[in-house]
Amino acid sequence: MSEELVLLRDTARRIFSENCPAEVVERAEAGDRPDELWQTLEAAGLTSAGIGEAAGGVGGEPHWGVAVISEAARFAAPVPIAETWLAARILEASAQSSPAGRMTVASGSFELKEDRVFGEATAVPFAAWVDHFVFVGVNFVALVAAT
Repeated sequence: MSEELVLLRDTARRIFSENCPAEVVERAEAGDRPDELWQTLEAAGLTSAGIGEAAGGVGGEPHWGVAVISEAARFAAPVPIAETWLAARILEASAQSSPAGRMTVASGSFELKEDRVFGEATAVPFAAWVDHFVFVGVNFVALVAAT
């Protein structure tokens, strides 16, 4: 394991340890979005680790993002870190930049007409808490702001 990856993992572990106690998880389960935890993760660059700088990330290798996601899982962190990372990777692969904030990916049968996405998505993780959705259609990827 590289020195950079160890530092990243240890930083993620420390942030989750200090900012994601059981009370945060319990409040999130009751509907309270953990904004402070997300802001801390975003300020540390952990929400876009492994996403290229040209695509709106902090750079690094893809496995850096996976390391952060693993630490989030260790603490049952109630934030869409995996969803945001996946959305950013999809955007990067389609030559689009990622915005700041929380994202999730919606899959389903979608159509893109006149710069609007039509279709229906079900069971979209963190749908009520994200700032943006990434819709993946047969021949398009669309970034849409949550309303």
